Amino acid sequence: VTYGYAGKNQFKPEYGIEIAENVQSTDLFLNENGVQTELDGSNRKVEELRTELFASFVYSMNEKMTFEGGLTAEFSRVTVSGDVSNKINYQFLKPRLSSIYKMDKDTRLIVDAGRGVNQLALDAFVANVQTTDDIISAGNSNLAPEINDELSVTYDWTFHERGSLKVKVFNEWRTDILEDIKLTEDQDTGDFTSGTGNAGDAQFYGVQTDINLPLDWILKNGLIEISHGYRKSSFDDPIIDDERNVNGFIPRWLNFKFRQDITEHQFAWGMDFWSDYLETGYRVGERITFGANNRLRVFVETSQFFGLKTQLEIHHINTGEYTRSRFSYVRVRETDNTIVPGDRGDIYNGSEVASRKREPEIKLSIWGTF
Repeated sequence: VTYGYAGKNQFKPEYGIEIAENVQSTDLFLNENGVQTELDGSNRKVEELRTELFASFVYSMNEKMTFEGGLTAEFSRVTVSGDVSNKINYQFLKPRLSSIYKMDKDTRLIVDAGRGVNQLALDAFVANVQTTDDIISAGNSNLAPEINDELSVTYDWTFHERGSLKVKVFNEWRTDILEDIKLTEDQDTGDFTSGTGNAGDAQFYGVQTDINLPLDWILKNGLIEISHGYRKSSFDDPIIDDERNVNGFIPRWLNFKFRQDITEHQFAWGMDFWSDYLETGYRVGERITFGANNRLRVFVETSQFFGLKTQLEIHHINTGEYTRSRFSYVRVRETDNTIVPGDRGDIYNGSEVASRKREPEIKLSIWGTF
């Protein structure tokens, strides 16, 4: 529920409240060769009740300078019941402030600062099994949400009805990031269970650039959209006692879109390009990379027939290639000198590589309103 003022005053406030309830019940059983395996957190019910009170404003100081900001107070309670019982209360204040300066009629400079709190996925409170990878994750009944403080500066230039350039430079400080961590560890044998948990603090920084480039000078109603991101992250990994990127981090990407609308013939065509990338994931006992090559999609569409829009597209026209690699580690159990799974600080045990190809996919779509 929100209440706000939308008049012509310089100061426009808005107030509101949001109430959300999320519930998840899980009963998980794992049988291996007819033998049931006990899982930590396999029988749990997780309930979250969250309330947010917020006040925001827009203040137009003059024709060139505008401020936007607000303050949100979040109160939430997570109740875990089942094989483990726990009740956690969270309270957060989330301020934000941005200033928008119009350098001229086409150019803006925006400075943003604020705090965000990521919502917890209830899946992390319960056990999880990935049978294809033979991965068992224990449930963690004591989690805190990740907090993100961000400061950014954005240069926004509009040079055409459809042409623009936007460059954003940002820095983020994240607290209590969620990673795969050791939840329990036997002091005698060194055996451990792992699952999602709060691993510490991390820093993100980078540049994101978005360009819309009209091509009317060579192709009427042609438009190129380019999005490029370059990011870095820093996290002190206690398992390897060294700095690394955070889990699931993609340091760079490039997306390219081209489209031309030939309005007199109710026809359009274009293409999308996605650059290659490499994503790295970290679990306590393994490192997983997933990468893809440069991929291309082309399409044609028309609205000439029956007032419906018809589109023919081909994905992976150049063949999509995906590679997934798993790097595992082992250790020698001191109590009986047997080789058992270890963590990433133990002995490297080799890799498992899976390569997949996606041949061109043809898709015909017809849609409309009636």
